Amino acid sequence: MAGTIKRLRDGILRFIRSRITTGKPEGINRRIKAAARRTFGFKSFEYYRTIIYLIAAKLALPVSA
Repeated sequence: MAGTIKRLRDGILRFIRSRITTGKPEGINRRIKAAARRTFGFKSFEYYRTIIYLIAAKLALPVSA
């Protein structure tokens, strides 16, 4: 454990000073990767980008019956 703390010391000290984490960017990246899985097989980047916007913004589109 001491070796791990020693290796990560700079990052730990940076967090203590700034209180900034990478949680939000990592969450957005996870959503973008989920979009990539959903758009597999689409022929255009435009479709991929549209799905990214829909997923990242957590939009719920109305579905007509």
